[in-house]
Amino acid sequence: MTVYAIDEGKRFGSIHVGDGSSAMAFSNSGCCSLSWMHARGDVAVVRTASRSLFTLLPAGRAPNAIAVKAFKLP
Repeated sequence: MTVYAIDEGKRFGSIHVGDGSSAMAFSNSGCCSLSWMHARGDVAVVRTASRSLFTLLPAGRAPNAIAVKAFKLP
């Protein structure tokens, strides 16, 4: 996953969450991004402020989209 500052048009760096990412979403608050990795069947949850991987959630290999309901990370 590559991190960009859209307003500044700059690339900040990369966060390795796995190969084969095919869908991405952001939480309502913007605290984290979620990336579904079809090759692994997991969703990577990344804290946006620290740009660090928080956890991997098993999702299976069949989904092809991602939707986010409001939530808070501990």
